[in-house]
Amino acid sequence: MLSLRLKLDNPKNKIKIIKELRIATGFGLRETKRLVEGTETIPLASIRATVWAYLVAHWDITLFIEGADMPTDPHEAKIFMEVLWHRECANALYKELYALRAK
Repeated sequence: MLSLRLKLDNPKNKIKIIKELRIATGFGLRETKRLVEGTETIPLASIRATVWAYLVAHWDITLFIEGADMPTDPHEAKIFMEVLWHRECANALYKELYALRAK
């Protein structure tokens, strides 16, 4: 499972980013704050790729996916992120399917 880590390029926007991320994800304040500060990672598939694409496009955020090298071009990074997100979601669905068949 791939994990996602954030890095703020402009710390002045930290509070605004925390507010937007909380609205978009439904995470609690503590979890969102740790995520924005880069001290916590979350599974890539836990948040829709469009949310990450929006945050990267509108705020000074760099995404790091542990176990993968992100492209530096923003357009390529968006496409790369969506491909990885769909792959992670598909893997999770396959695991559920195998678990149901094993019963």
